[in-house]
Amino acid sequence: MKKPAAVLVIASFLALALASCAAPAAQAPNTSEPTESSTAAAPETTAESEPAAEPAQRAASVTVSVEGIAILAADGATLAEFGYFDADAAPAIAALTEAFGAEPVVTHQDAVTHFAAADELNWGGFELIDLDTETSFPDFPNYFVRIGTAGSGGVAIASTDGVHVGMTGTEVGAHSYRDWIDTGGGTEKAMFLLEQQPVEGEFYPDYEPAALSVRVMASSPDGVVEQIMAPTANWGS
Repeated sequence: MKKPAAVLVIASFLALALASCAAPAAQAPNTSEPTESSTAAAPETTAESEPAAEPAQRAASVTVSVEGIAILAADGATLAEFGYFDADAAPAIAALTEAFGAEPVVTHQDAVTHFAAADELNWGGFELIDLDTETSFPDFPNYFVRIGTAGSGGVAIASTDGVHVGMTGTEVGAHSYRDWIDTGGGTEKAMFLLEQQPVEGEFYPDYEPAALSVRVMASSPDGVVEQIMAPTANWGS
């Protein structure tokens, strides 16, 4: 027998209602452990760093005096100093090589009359003459310097009074305690002595006083300085 349409609609509605009232599917329990980010972060520790070492000061100038040479920083601080009568020239040679930033050109000179054998070390016009003789003050320094430039490797070179190659003889005269014209080389040269250092002893010629000095040579009294040498003696041949 055919059921009325109204009965079919009611039956369909009841089926949908019962389906919607069914209990939802059970969810799996949350069994995950807490992550590290959910826990309190441990305080970070940093190792104490050593203070950075100050960079070594660079040489800005080299000065020559009657007693020795000094290497100076830009602020005038003395970085190193050496005496002509020191027992060993090696420390001075090493320091000058570092200051000028280059190895010297070395020339050996054999002994001649009144002059011992020597090694001449040249840093672009700054020469250190390392004598092969027994050092004895005041007659025989271990080495002496001869300068033919106002600077080498970006490093200025002068006497402690500021006298340098290229300065006029007139300017040098204000710093000298003695000057004269030398014609021994066939041409006139103006000679100046700086920084008189009297020494004891019997010497020839018998100057009063016998002294060591810084010697400056100019092309003429009104010309420019060509060479500075130290130490020099006012006695002997």
